[in-house]
Amino acid sequence: MILGRGVCLVVLAALALRVGEEPFERAPVRPFFGLPPAVDDECTGFPQLLSQTALFKDPTTLQPAAGLSAYAVNQPLWSDGAVKQRWLAVPNDGAPYTAAEHIVADPERAWTFPRGTVFVKHFAMPKDLRHPDGPLRRLETRVLAVRRAGEVYGVTYRWRPDGSDAELLTDSAKEDLQFLDEAGQASMMTWNYPSPAQCLSCHTRESGGVLGVNTRQLNRAIGAGGENQLVLLGEHGWLAMVVSAEQAAAMPRLRSLDDAEADLPTRLRSYLDANCSGCHQPASRVGDHAFLDLRFVTPLAQQGLVDGEAHNALGIEHGRVLAPGHPERSVMLDRVTRRGDPFAMPPLGSGRPDPVFTAQLRLWIEGLAAAK
Repeated sequence: MILGRGVCLVVLAALALRVGEEPFERAPVRPFFGLPPAVDDECTGFPQLLSQTALFKDPTTLQPAAGLSAYAVNQPLWSDGAVKQRWLAVPNDGAPYTAAEHIVADPERAWTFPRGTVFVKHFAMPKDLRHPDGPLRRLETRVLAVRRAGEVYGVTYRWRPDGSDAELLTDSAKEDLQFLDEAGQASMMTWNYPSPAQCLSCHTRESGGVLGVNTRQLNRAIGAGGENQLVLLGEHGWLAMVVSAEQAAAMPRLRSLDDAEADLPTRLRSYLDANCSGCHQPASRVGDHAFLDLRFVTPLAQQGLVDGEAHNALGIEHGRVLAPGHPERSVMLDRVTRRGDPFAMPPLGSGRPDPVFTAQLRLWIEGLAAAK
């Protein structure tokens, strides 16, 4: 299963930057890429079809418009095995760029983006999860836009079964998908298409609004030349500062679950940062989120993970967040393997547990007894 995840990550990195495409080449871009500056319950003013937006030169090939640049992350958010592509655009009138046309990057905290910055994420499901580079079924293309610092909106375009175009959703929707899982077994799951309101369940003001576009996620090499993304973003005027290769090497960096150069705790803490820290951090408004701090930049001893008190032990006797040496008493392991009930984690956006993550989490818990 780990091999399958590794292959998937290679495919994602390749998809993030097409051959011959200049990474992070800026071009003049209107705020919100011409889309409305806010969204209501009816998505008033939004184009009904993805092809009617200005985001792609050709939606059928996903060729982005000028100024919409591909990027890649170190630890993708778990999306039930879907293959994803990502782009971003920052409004500007062309070089030289003003302070209002720059991203303010922070090595540890959430970045601050100019009003009208747009992020696009495309989801497609492999027919066989063992071969993510094989035939894909297009599912949805999401658009997230920055209204002001920490506040965003999101809309979803659902692809037609024939892949000819994607249609705007004004409410959530569900679809049953058939596929071959990581073990080659015929499986079915329910894919959930989020409504604009559901987008804000995770993209909260406390999390910074934008998830996954930060120093620790983008601090990585891309493209055939292996240039660092942070360095390229600075060189092409996206950032309010220029980052050298030496500076990038000293900055935080998440590691993927299949990264053989990283130890098990680092890989798992990276995964928890990418998937869970938007809610589980001290800034969260919700009390049962705040007792855990799953941000990667927080030292392990201060995260409330190892032998940490569980806010709700779910009836598990002597339950702890991670009970060293005892997977059966580890409430986190119980919750991340659940789906379809109020105690499942995550509560939205996933129809099946991540088999690679849960297997590695169990190994970590078992090994914690010897390290204690």
